[in-house]
Amino acid sequence: MLKFYKYHGTGNDFIIIDNFSGEIDDLSEETIKHLCNRRFGIGADGLIILKKPRNKYGTGYSDYDFEMDYYNADGSGATMCGNGGRCIVAFAHKIGIIKDKAEFIASDGVHQAVIHKSGIVALKMNDVDAVNRVGDDYTCYTGSPHFISFVDDLEKTDVYKEGQKIRYSDKYIDAGINVNFVEPVNAATINIRTYERGVEDETLSCGTGSVASALIFAELNNEKTGEYTINVKGGTLKVCFEKKEEKFINIWLSGPATFVFEGKVNPDDIRIVHPFVKGMKEDKTEIIPEYRRNLPHFQPKDGVFFITFRLHGTLPKHITESIKDNYEVEIAKCKNQNEKNEVHKEYFEEYDSLLDSFELSGNLLKEDKNAEIVKEAIHYRDGKDYTLICYTIMLNHVHLIFYKAQKQVFRILGSLKRHTSRQINLLNDTTGTKVWQKESYDNLIKNRNELATKIKFTVNNPVKAGLVNNWKDWKYTYCKKEFLEE
Repeated sequence: MLKFYKYHGTGNDFIIIDNFSGEIDDLSEETIKHLCNRRFGIGADGLIILKKPRNKYGTGYSDYDFEMDYYNADGSGATMCGNGGRCIVAFAHKIGIIKDKAEFIASDGVHQAVIHKSGIVALKMNDVDAVNRVGDDYTCYTGSPHFISFVDDLEKTDVYKEGQKIRYSDKYIDAGINVNFVEPVNAATINIRTYERGVEDETLSCGTGSVASALIFAELNNEKTGEYTINVKGGTLKVCFEKKEEKFINIWLSGPATFVFEGKVNPDDIRIVHPFVKGMKEDKTEIIPEYRRNLPHFQPKDGVFFITFRLHGTLPKHITESIKDNYEVEIAKCKNQNEKNEVHKEYFEEYDSLLDSFELSGNLLKEDKNAEIVKEAIHYRDGKDYTLICYTIMLNHVHLIFYKAQKQVFRILGSLKRHTSRQINLLNDTTGTKVWQKESYDNLIKNRNELATKIKFTVNNPVKAGLVNNWKDWKYTYCKKEFLEE
């Protein structure tokens, strides 16, 4: 069991784990994401691990009080987190590592901190060399990259929509950037709201974003020193600074760092669950055989569907007949639905491995012009025939997951195949040539964990086949963002 502590700094909340002894193994990106999941994990904007500080050479331990290892809610490693830094200082005080002062190492270097008698935690930030103008807006690096945009009515600003638009713009999509919307109140007070990368949503507070916004505000007002009050959705922070020539120095971020609760969790018991399937039954789901040809094909009454269909002639007939015969023999031996599900799974794994074999592959979908037709047809039906979750278009077959089917699945698939066959034949001047194999593989996804498994299988199929090293590099793989985040 993993012991954890929950803290928040003006609503910016964190899971904190004490690994000062070094006894806890490194947590995987997936585990961190699961722990931070608000529906089915502990829930947090990020996770912080307190470690014994190593020196910069990695050959021994330093004289600093501790080391802060910070991760975003999506499991990715992050840069500095201001509110997280204040919270880990409060935590180190709670477990007796420090008294009322601290000097610790974070991803951006050494930080000092002071715990005041009122409970306010003040964190010294690194110097900021410059602020940059981007059109009517600004950028500033305060341990994390920030984009600052001044608005007239902060309350009416759609932070999620507008923040996402900037964060995923061509300029910032790869490295990511936090987006702050700022509304001045008076000469010493600003209100801000922040869309955070890694969380990929608005948070109630952002420490490094508050610092960046304050410094930009000071730059616009030509202030050389000062203290600003920063109103965030989760409370109030203070930012103090001095400016020496063009550099901001002696920057302090202050505010409350609040202990919420502590507990123990087994990370292996936490699983991804996607929000739209909250109502899915976790017990057996009835599956009705609709028809069979060379491959098992099931038409359930309703649900979430995982479908595989392939190009005509990609597998020799003697192979398809052999695996079909083996499948039917094994199915006949099954005593219950669970055993049938296991045989079904083993059959598909064998079938898909054969499709991924280059020796047996057709080559029609190797050409972009043909793959684009299939891609367009899949997206065209999203919102009409079904609600799309994800797909990957391989060299000779397609994996597709959708839900909310508006008509029988085999009719949806038949329509998609007929349309793409016509378009591919027209494009290649091969009228009448068979494009798709008549049979397909349909599977009803029975529960939440299976959905997560099938999504991972689909997007990673090009990696498994050795086509790319990262699924995002395969241009014909797509997954709606909400299903990757959960």
